[in-house]
Amino acid sequence: VGNLKVGHFKEPFSLDMLTSSNDITFMERGAPTVFKKQRNSGVQFSNSVLKGRATWAIGLFQNADKSGKAFGEGDGYSLTGRVTALPFYDKAANKLLHLGFAYSNRNPPGRTYSVKVKPESHAATAYLNTGNISGVTSRTMFGFEMALVLNSLSFQGEYIQTNVLSSGLQPKFNGYYLEVGYFLTGEHKHYSTKSGIFKRVSPKRNFDPKGEQKGFGAVEVAVRYSSVDLNDKSIFGGVMDDVTFGLNWHLNPATRFSFNYIAANVREKGKSNIFQTRFQVAF
Repeated sequence: VGNLKVGHFKEPFSLDMLTSSNDITFMERGAPTVFKKQRNSGVQFSNSVLKGRATWAIGLFQNADKSGKAFGEGDGYSLTGRVTALPFYDKAANKLLHLGFAYSNRNPPGRTYSVKVKPESHAATAYLNTGNISGVTSRTMFGFEMALVLNSLSFQGEYIQTNVLSSGLQPKFNGYYLEVGYFLTGEHKHYSTKSGIFKRVSPKRNFDPKGEQKGFGAVEVAVRYSSVDLNDKSIFGGVMDDVTFGLNWHLNPATRFSFNYIAANVREKGKSNIFQTRFQVAF
């Protein structure tokens, strides 16, 4: 059947979530990914089929904390699956079209659910908050993803919706993001046909101003628009729109400088402006 994975790892949901935080275009993932917890304890089957033109993954998980400890016996299970396809793929020309769909049926621990959203900056406080929704019997999530790579130019977008089923309210929350990136130095995004995600960028010439080739590394500019809506029924968690501008300088495959500017707008509440930077060395 392909691959069997057992342990504490990411559930198969969302292109942005499954791509390593060391390799995503921006310093932080798009705001809509807040609906999906990153890692849980479970078992997963997955495989790449059609000569790398499609992938599938399905797993059964129990909600756990960051150390992998379950919250409670018999509570907090989820069934999550994802399929991806490459309708168009030309590896030699660095061109591809990626489409994906993910689904998750979740039984939240404690029969409660809440979600908070930050403006794509962990240093900030949560701008949106549904508060605790009680009497929750289950929650379903749908995720649609798309990516287009045309050599140095790339587009990526996702839409995520979560439906909360409870004894009283049955609210629906959703969010989406759209981003575009371009490598000024001619590089391109690297795609993994084994898992349907993007991998690390490799500069054509590593930064080496004194070497024979006088390499400068890879320079990428990008912009992303995202929106999250937590208003439905009698839940007024708020609506936020984010615009993030990014600049990445990859000195080599392991070393990168990142600069992000985030303009967040919480409708009928106010606006904020955030500038953040990161220097990372990731092996």
